Amino acid sequence: MLPPIVLIFLFIKSSQGNLLDSPFNSPKGNVTILASLTDQLTQENWIIKETLNVEPKIHGKIEITQGNNRIQVFYHENDDEFKLVMHDNACFEMRYNHHGWNSMLPTIHKPLLNMALLMGPSLYHRLQEKTGKVLAEDPVQIRGETMQSVAILVDLNLRISFTFPAGEDIWEGIEKPKRLKLDGWVADSFNESQSILKETLFFDIYSEKEVDNAGLTTPTLGIGCPSYLEKNQMFPRLKDEQFHVKITEIVTKSGNQKWHHNGYYIDTKNGITRVTSFDQDVLKESMIDHNLGIKYELESDGKCKTSPIVKVDDLFTVDQIMWMEGQYKYVGKTKYEHRSELVDVWESMELNKFVGENFYDKVVTTQLLAKQTDISGNSLYKSDYLPIAAEKRFYKIILDKYVLIESRKRDFFDFTTKTFGEAEYHDKFQLNGCYDDPYEKMYITLQISSIDLNFSESIDYAAVNINQLLETIKRTIADNLNISYLRITSIDFEFEKVYILAHIEIVEAPYLIDSLARSEIKFDVNSFNDYDKVSIKGQQECLEAAASQNDVTHVISCGDLKNLCIVVRSEQTMPKESQSGTYCSVFYNPFSTLKKLVSEVSLRNLVSHYLDIIGIRFSLDCLNCTKPTQHLYSIVNAYQDSPSIDTEAERLLFSDVMDGAKLKDGQLVVGVGNLGDCYRSCSNSDKSPCETFSFCEVGDQNECLISNELYDASKNLTVDHSACNVYTKNRLLDYHKISSFKFIKPNKNPLTTRSVEECARACSDLDDCHAFQVCDHRYCSFGNHFNRQNLVPIKDCDIYIPKKIQNYVKNAHLMIPDVIHSEVDLTLEQCAAICSDWKSVNSEDRVDCKSFNYCPKSEAESICQITSYSISSDGQRISAKTSDYCSNYEFHNELDKQSLTLEKQTDKSDVSSIGIISVFVLLGLLIGVITPFILKIFKRNRSEQEESITFENEFFDTTRI
Repeated sequence: MLPPIVLIFLFIKSSQGNLLDSPFNSPKGNVTILASLTDQLTQENWIIKETLNVEPKIHGKIEITQGNNRIQVFYHENDDEFKLVMHDNACFEMRYNHHGWNSMLPTIHKPLLNMALLMGPSLYHRLQEKTGKVLAEDPVQIRGETMQSVAILVDLNLRISFTFPAGEDIWEGIEKPKRLKLDGWVADSFNESQSILKETLFFDIYSEKEVDNAGLTTPTLGIGCPSYLEKNQMFPRLKDEQFHVKITEIVTKSGNQKWHHNGYYIDTKNGITRVTSFDQDVLKESMIDHNLGIKYELESDGKCKTSPIVKVDDLFTVDQIMWMEGQYKYVGKTKYEHRSELVDVWESMELNKFVGENFYDKVVTTQLLAKQTDISGNSLYKSDYLPIAAEKRFYKIILDKYVLIESRKRDFFDFTTKTFGEAEYHDKFQLNGCYDDPYEKMYITLQISSIDLNFSESIDYAAVNINQLLETIKRTIADNLNISYLRITSIDFEFEKVYILAHIEIVEAPYLIDSLARSEIKFDVNSFNDYDKVSIKGQQECLEAAASQNDVTHVISCGDLKNLCIVVRSEQTMPKESQSGTYCSVFYNPFSTLKKLVSEVSLRNLVSHYLDIIGIRFSLDCLNCTKPTQHLYSIVNAYQDSPSIDTEAERLLFSDVMDGAKLKDGQLVVGVGNLGDCYRSCSNSDKSPCETFSFCEVGDQNECLISNELYDASKNLTVDHSACNVYTKNRLLDYHKISSFKFIKPNKNPLTTRSVEECARACSDLDDCHAFQVCDHRYCSFGNHFNRQNLVPIKDCDIYIPKKIQNYVKNAHLMIPDVIHSEVDLTLEQCAAICSDWKSVNSEDRVDCKSFNYCPKSEAESICQITSYSISSDGQRISAKTSDYCSNYEFHNELDKQSLTLEKQTDKSDVSSIGIISVFVLLGLLIGVITPFILKIFKRNRSEQEESITFENEFFDTTRI
């Protein structure tokens, strides 16, 4: 028996019998409670497992099982009168008001039973504050053990008893009871007009254990709820402009699983995605242009084909790849597979959803993201979160229940949002190799000047931040010339003291007819009575006309039906097909890209429009300045140019010419660890020019031999060795490529060579070979200096002329006015070649070209001026002029001669120096008097002479042919 002092009645007044009047009073740690609930009248029994977390606020999950019926209830301290209930793949809300709960749990029909299940066995923790006075009850037998019992009155209608082992301290027993008995009734909002029947329920508590189960009480993922318990957690959209991510996707349907592995490089700002996929161990790559709605499928041979985007799933925007479309609601935190830290979860639910051609009653998308910070606590990404995984679940209602039909789970790996480096970006976001026809490429050069007061600082900033400059230039060109960003396939920069040259390659616009999905369908002419139509001959012309209309979803071109061109708008259905009708071409415009495709400027039209970019200004924001700073630039000139670079393979300094051999008499280089070390030893040799090297690798032993002899297969320069290879300098680097032309009469019969490099080596070995051609990548022919009449255009041949510009030093913005010959419309390389081989036709004595003036072309043609003077050696005899756009290029040897002259002068005695100075003073006086007369006579004679000079132009600009 209890001491008399504790035998006191406790009455807790509450007219509605609301157990929620008692506040949360949780245990000190996270606990799991196993219990059962029994209805004394019906002897129905429910197995209950409740998991309760106390951090950061009290929240929990109640799992209720009765036979095959399973119910989950979720609660949170944020709103004690609100519960989330999940049952049969459905989620609904339950809320308490002064009349009771707004609904019953599935299969439950009694209000006190409904209340007990919603409160869970942790109810006794809630009542700890109400146990100041208790009422003793008679002992009871439970599972063969004598128990003592005390009771409290919640109100006049509800009594709750605590049962615990006999002899145990009352307060300890109340804190950890073995049984709770609920006896009475509670308000029923569905049965207010009728009498309420008394109910007797027993909570049998089997165990209560403290556990580390953080994250295990988050509402079950993948079911989808109208709302969740957590509040004020906005979905973190990805804000970075460039992404890279690898995805493993598992598709589960009808018990079967399929795995897919894809990689994505995403440029959201410019609307480009590169996709790498493995389908049955076959690598497939494609490039998506979201602005035009087309896909470039990259083939193994480096070429590609264009195809239209048909399905929205193929657009591959970042939101689609990461499944981030839709409205997301915050669910909470949970554990995910092998990750040690908790991740945050958001979910989106869509009802009555079409996915492709399939209809689903419910689609639930789950997003798992991890907070990313560095050791200082700062976020590593603009969005603060790193995507971890996403899962889509597709449901259909079958027999009034949601049934899971299919699930797709994506795990995200190697997710990075840093800006790609120039090399990586060029590799991943360029259409390299897609356009091999030279007539499908155009080359323009932009001259860019700084308009800042401190222009040198702006030029230096652009040179250091090359990626930022490249991106800005591409965006400026794309926007102002109305061309797709992907069509700008390369930009190379030259940085001068006061301006920047940007050499740009632009490829042809996508072929309109191939850029839209189409099909052939039979129609009767009467099917088009209710549609806008016009008679236009040709599919291209039909599409161009339709692009001027709004809300066009389909364009129908019927060449055999009076050349009808029919437009179908978004509010219209397709015309009725007719099996006895005439075939027409139906073009689909699902993403409204027709207008953009038609507005793309072709290369043919770009020729007359690219000068519009002159005068355009742009800025570069300083990325590392302490205060906001902008560097301002202006495009001051633009002109059409010829190709400036060859393929990447042709840029290699050395090429492999012989396998299974090594140099016989090469110089041994010690300390070489690999092929790269040997390569650099030859390329960086400072003792004598290294032309050839061999590298051998036998186990851990490496051998590197270098030589200054040119490789010649006919000479006995090598010996056989199975572990060695011989490499020689790539002579192709000494030549400039002019695509799609051949000699009319080459010097010799064609040779069959293995590569273009081999033909270049052969030409380099001949004194009378001044140029060579390669046809079909293997037939090599040699030629002399050539002119326009010596060439014919042909697709499968290319001509290579010697590069000479590297032999000249640039004197920026200076010109020598005294010239011996002028040419127009040449490239800088061609002007250098003329100067290298120059001699006057009408002069008995050879007149060498020491330098040349070159003015790039803009609205006028380029100018090439040959002169027999140089600024370094003749600077005292001539007066160089300054120029905004022209520069003088001086042969290296002139600088060397000037350097030698200065060295000799320093060896003379002081007396000799004084004598020389005296002579120069006297000469200066004479020259000052006589020179004006001599110059006047000389200029008149030179002008007459130039009219009689006939100079055969040996080099040309391919853009004029």
